[in-house]
Amino acid sequence: MGKLRVLALTPFPYSQQPRSGGEVAARGILKTISDECALFILTFYNPNEGDLANSALADMRPWSHKVIPIPLSLTKTRIILSHLKRLTGIPQIASLHRNAKFSNHITEIIRREKIDIVICQFPQMAQYINDIRNVRTVMDVSDAFSVSFWRRFSSESATIKKALAFAEWLSWVRYERRHYPKFDIVMCLSEQDKFGLSLFSPTVKAVTITAPIGEVQAVRRPSTPGQRIGFFGSFSHLPNVEAVVWFLEHVLPLVEARIPTVQFHIAGAGLPSNVTSRLPGNTSYHGYVDDLGAFIGDCDVVVAPLLSGGGVKIKTLQALQYGAPLVTTSIGAEGVDIEDGENALIRNGAEKFADAVAQILRNPDLATRLSESAKSKTHTNKSQLTIENSIKKAIIGE
Repeated sequence: MGKLRVLALTPFPYSQQPRSGGEVAARGILKTISDECALFILTFYNPNEGDLANSALADMRPWSHKVIPIPLSLTKTRIILSHLKRLTGIPQIASLHRNAKFSNHITEIIRREKIDIVICQFPQMAQYINDIRNVRTVMDVSDAFSVSFWRRFSSESATIKKALAFAEWLSWVRYERRHYPKFDIVMCLSEQDKFGLSLFSPTVKAVTITAPIGEVQAVRRPSTPGQRIGFFGSFSHLPNVEAVVWFLEHVLPLVEARIPTVQFHIAGAGLPSNVTSRLPGNTSYHGYVDDLGAFIGDCDVVVAPLLSGGGVKIKTLQALQYGAPLVTTSIGAEGVDIEDGENALIRNGAEKFADAVAQILRNPDLATRLSESAKSKTHTNKSQLTIENSIKKAIIGE
């Protein structure tokens, strides 16, 4: 019997240097099965990204059987129409990724390549379940948007923004209920996402897997204790924007009152101009960084002040892997097996969060202990082989 033939549907090509935590996990899942399957990848790409898109497509080819790229047209007209469709209950990102050419390719590839399994990655790709027939189907959720947007609605105080967040949440609940139950299996990265999906869609066949983020070399901590706070993440993911804005407005001033020389360093592509234009003097925005380990190694403490978002928080896992003293919220710690005060400091609310950051900056011994414990924790958690086997079982169904 030959290798199973798997078709993956992805909203963008995955680079060797991923720009977001979701991309890290999605790429890891596909690479996990690539040795045992003939992996075909049908993916959108943005022609406007030029070399960046071409480089990501090239990065996928060595570990896949074939990559079929489809250009994603994001014209102003298309974007305006997607906003209007939100009024009819269709999530904007799902509307932007609906493409007749992509649908036709799915049908043709399944027929021509005798595909056994189709896996859809990220919520916006779930809608293509309607184009798939007579094969095993797997949904890789990455982030349950019904959970994410409920949290955004709950944390929003402005009336108009709260109403918009509620409408977005409702559209995702309806979208997930319409598409997810049709899959043979739905893979979640956290128990919270699994519970949220099952709550609104009881017939969903959901399982929880561990995100395969690979192994990294822990970085050397700064030899001289300083006052550098670091945050990293992709700002195409709205919870990261929300986290940075909250930290800048509510937490950083409190830390600065305690430690006047503190510095805040932000890494990641796409921080909106309305945020970068009003950064305080003690804050530096580095954009996308090629060497995340070096960025983290230069920081005395890393923060993950997440207020919303679903799934496991890849940035939390990465910070722990690199051995960074970490302060996060309870949402930032979801799906990550860490103990408050042992591997990281977990605090909710601006005052308590600021206290924790200042505590690490003032106490090098605490920073060292958290760093060593974080590295030890990630090495003693589930082995890479156990993680890979659970993913293969969920996808292949054996």
